[in-house]
Amino acid sequence: MSQVVVFVCPHGALKSVHAAALVAGTAAAALLESGPPRGLSTVDSRDRVVAIDCEVPGALSWQLADPGPSEPMRDEIRSRATAFAREVIDD
Repeated sequence: MSQVVVFVCPHGALKSVHAAALVAGTAAAALLESGPPRGLSTVDSRDRVVAIDCEVPGALSWQLADPGPSEPMRDEIRSRATAFAREVIDD
């Protein structure tokens, strides 16, 4: 498990932070980029990027059904983050 995972969203303040916090509670936690929220161009090493409600070339795109903030948004991020954590651990 030497890859680095970065979550991004339009403002870097809610969706990506929430997704990262959910993954941090799993066995995939060691894969998270550990710096504070900041622009993607300032992250030195990244193997996987998950773009939530935004477009980033080469990233896995999560377009949420409810842009939130809301309980449905939270639940969708939880479901996707949990599945993503299982996927990266299995890789």
